[in-house]
Amino acid sequence: MENQATLLNDAATPVYGPDNAQVAVIEFFDYQCTYCIAMAPELQKVMKTHPEVRYVFKEWPIFSGSRENSLLAAQRGLAVWKEKGAEAYVTYHNAVLAAGRDSGAVTKENIEEAAVKAGWQEKEKTDFRDVIAGNDELARTLGLSGTPGIIVMPTKAATPNNITVFPGKVSAEMLEKAIRKAGD
Repeated sequence: MENQATLLNDAATPVYGPDNAQVAVIEFFDYQCTYCIAMAPELQKVMKTHPEVRYVFKEWPIFSGSRENSLLAAQRGLAVWKEKGAEAYVTYHNAVLAAGRDSGAVTKENIEEAAVKAGWQEKEKTDFRDVIAGNDELARTLGLSGTPGIIVMPTKAATPNNITVFPGKVSAEMLEKAIRKAGD
């Protein structure tokens, strides 16, 4: 509850959906996480059926110590967000996760292809390690221990009774139930 503003109003965090949304779905994820990759179609389904919800994407590359493309994909995603906005970010995000489903691991080529698909071209090197470190600190403060970590909450007047936290992969049906709970 005390982290609501940080979860919902961080200008460095990619968001998709209306500014005046009553409910937000916040996902902490890593592009190299097999559970995040498997859950992506479920979240995409919810995004199509619930365009009134705000979706917040917290890049949390927890596998960066063992898989170099984890950090690269997160950094590129934040660059796409910064330079091209929400639509391009979601295009990039979905393309990288889809590439992981096809091969089991995201490659540098997958990351570059997704960025091009999103219309992004590197103009300058930007380092987003501070944003990623902030996401790591926030995730740990919230008690998340892995990805995906999903929080569904109202954008105003959140209480313990209308917030749902999923510490792992969930179905579209479970997300929709949590959205209804947050909207009541």
